[in-house]
Amino acid sequence: MAKYFSQEWCDLYKEALNDSKSYEESAKTWEGDFISSVRREAP
Repeated sequence: MAKYFSQEWCDLYKEALNDSKSYEESAKTWEGDFISSVRREAP
């Protein structure tokens, strides 16, 4: 399993999105941005 947000993970995520017909259909009318925020849990 790829480490979260590693280059390998990003490549696999991109591949999964590009291969997804449901994502393609949903994204046809998408207008906007996507923001992802990841925070480390406090020890």
